[in-house]
Amino acid sequence: MKRNYLAVFGVTGVLTAAAACGGMYLGAVVYTQWLGLKTEPSVMLLPAYWAHSARLPAAMILPLQVSTALAAAIPLVVSVLSLVAVFAKPRRELHGSARFANRSEIKKTGLLKEKFQPEDAPDLLVGKYGGQFLRWSSKEFAYLAAPTRSGKGVGIVIPNLLHYRDSVVVYDPKMENFLITAGFRAKHGQEVFLFNPGGRMPEHERNPNAPLVSHRWNPLTYVRRNPTYTYKDALGVAAIMYPDPVNAGGSAMFFAEAARKLFAGLLMYLIETEPERDLGLLENRTTMANLFRLCAPTNGKTLSEWIRNEIELRSRSPQAALSGNCITLLSDFANGNAKTGADIVATVTAPLGIFIDPVVEAATGDDDFRLDDVRKKRMTVYLGVLPTETAVFARLTNLFFSLLANVNVYQGLPENNPGILKYQCLMLMDEFTALGVVPAIEHGVSYLAGYNMRLLPIFQTPSQMEKLYQKTGMRTFFTNFGCQIVFPPRDQSDAEEYSRLVGYQTFKAKSSSRSHGKSSSRSNSVSDQKRAVMNPDELKMMPKEDCIISLGSSRPIYAQKIVYWQDPVLSKRANLTLPEVPVLQLDAPKRAAPQAAVKAEYLAPEELDGFHWQDGANAEDFARSILAALVPPGSPPEYVAELVPVVAQNWGGGSLPVIAEILKDTAGIDPADLPQAA
Repeated sequence: MKRNYLAVFGVTGVLTAAAACGGMYLGAVVYTQWLGLKTEPSVMLLPAYWAHSARLPAAMILPLQVSTALAAAIPLVVSVLSLVAVFAKPRRELHGSARFANRSEIKKTGLLKEKFQPEDAPDLLVGKYGGQFLRWSSKEFAYLAAPTRSGKGVGIVIPNLLHYRDSVVVYDPKMENFLITAGFRAKHGQEVFLFNPGGRMPEHERNPNAPLVSHRWNPLTYVRRNPTYTYKDALGVAAIMYPDPVNAGGSAMFFAEAARKLFAGLLMYLIETEPERDLGLLENRTTMANLFRLCAPTNGKTLSEWIRNEIELRSRSPQAALSGNCITLLSDFANGNAKTGADIVATVTAPLGIFIDPVVEAATGDDDFRLDDVRKKRMTVYLGVLPTETAVFARLTNLFFSLLANVNVYQGLPENNPGILKYQCLMLMDEFTALGVVPAIEHGVSYLAGYNMRLLPIFQTPSQMEKLYQKTGMRTFFTNFGCQIVFPPRDQSDAEEYSRLVGYQTFKAKSSSRSHGKSSSRSNSVSDQKRAVMNPDELKMMPKEDCIISLGSSRPIYAQKIVYWQDPVLSKRANLTLPEVPVLQLDAPKRAAPQAAVKAEYLAPEELDGFHWQDGANAEDFARSILAALVPPGSPPEYVAELVPVVAQNWGGGSLPVIAEILKDTAGIDPADLPQAA
């Protein structure tokens, strides 16, 4: 700021000095002309006459004074006018002074910068100006509003996937982005994954028998197993799966809340019983498919009956008991009205049905990558969904991006762990509105940038966003975007919105009027009028190769779109050899819900009355099967001590040695540890 003031005063001084010389010369001209002197005017003429003023005739003194005053007034006026011009507030145009930025103004934004340092934030390619890429290096968000078939893929999505240096998670509705860019990103050090829950690729249109491929991703992995966080995380997933209805209130809100509780309770049950199951088998893992199956018990009991029985049986063994939060959530459902319960179950299972599809179950049954690694290493995840399956997978894709945002916020701010959280992650979401309302992003726009999570949503029109997020939510949403890219609109309302975005300018309008009568007259007037820099019709008539970019803090830029295949650098990066995507291993159709617990089948001694093992044709084999179920390996000693005498008494004399031998073989129990076994 000091240097600016010095420059101002320096320029003012130079102008004042020049004006002083001119004033002295002009004063000399006036003096010589006034007195009719034959002396040639010069800058130093007046000072020379003043040096001899004591000897000058009285008639020469007044002209000398006047001429000198005139000479002094000129630099004084120039000096005052210069300072006023610098420090006076500029005149504000009545209707605005908007216009498009010129090249020097664009340079000041940094968009024309060609070389970036490693410490600079990763840059996005947002357009071209004068044949040069506009590169936006920032942590701030950008969005693109572009009608269908307007070049958003070739102009924004693909160029950035062929350029952006840090991690990217991209929603790829046609999987064209994966096919064109994955090879380049894999070649340049990125770990590349394709999560394709439908398994199909574009090549299946030519070869329907081609293998189904996808990397695997299990959303329930992100529910932390630490009891401190499990309850909160389970409710978080439930909130994503069962959002508040549009018209919150009444029965719809009740069933949404009830569904969230039941879902969270069943999820906690699966997590808390994991130590009892062989998680190497898909049917025993904590997955969406297996949670769905829990909603339909196979033992002939209703879900409410199964829950009450499970809680009761597990309460008898401290090591098998469920947590208080899990019991609370499940009991809230189990103790409710049967008819209402059926409706709640229907609400829970509605979005889960897709997960029992064999392909989807295989794709969501394990993890080949983790979303909480995107800031730890450079990686690219393509979420591939065929256009015909967009609606089918809407809830899954919503869950995917919601968890991506949440788990990275849980990790903390990069400045608190700079050695680990080293990279920025770009969330590039084509067809953003197809995801539905994403609360983690809707509310996260105010803080995600601080976590080095950068958003680039793409949608067709602002009206789409308003319909989804409502007018207030949309305005709040867009307020947090530092860069807005607009392609030529087709809809009138969108054109009007973009016209307001560009702004208005003031121009002078001349008008004339004429009166007739005894004495005719004509009058002319000039007035300030308002005009949009580009009115809606002009925006709709824009060449399809052009676009408008607004950075908020600077004048809007009239730019050109990128076409990656026309650029020699980008075109060389496209369509390189693709990284391998694993073939999905589909299991044969099964199966019942994961039976977490043989321990849950513990029977009270009194429930054994009436059974006589000797009645079986192969009595000893029968007894072995029964005991293996009743007393699994690792059974608590107190349970064995209570059960064995009752079984022996029920089975009759001489059965205890048989029981001891069987339990030694099946449960690894030393006969010496059994009551009355000696």
